Formats: sequence, structure tokens, C-alpha cells
Amino acid sequence: MKASVHFYSSWLLGGIVYKLSQSVGISMAAFLSTILIDIDHVFDFIIFSGEKFSIKNIFSWCNHGRW
Repeated sequence: MKASVHFYSSWLLGGIVYKLSQSVGISMAAFLSTILIDIDHVFDFIIFSGEKFSIKNIFSWCNHGRW
């Protein structure tokens, strides 16, 4: 999933959780957990890509499925 789609779906989930719970903390936890769960892709990039580390390279590597 592209980062932009992932970001917007995280906002949607956070909004739904807020609507149901009326809790900013719980909705932020839902939002952040859906983004931070993919932090492992940074480690995959470092270990397997062989490319220079940069945010641009990580997004390109992930979005084009070069793993």
C-alpha cells in the first residue's frame, strides 16, 4: 500500500475510533499504531536493499515493490 493511502486510511480509522469512543487518546493510539506498525520496512530497507539510506529511497523501494 502506498504511504499516502496508508496515511489516509489511518486518519479514517482514527476518526471512526474517536466517533465511537469520544476519546482523543484512544483515537490517536489507533492512528499512530496503523502508521508505526510499518516501521519494520525501514529495517528491511537497511538490511536488504543495498541502497543509500534516505526517506526518498525508502519510499521508492517500498512503493515499487523492490524487496
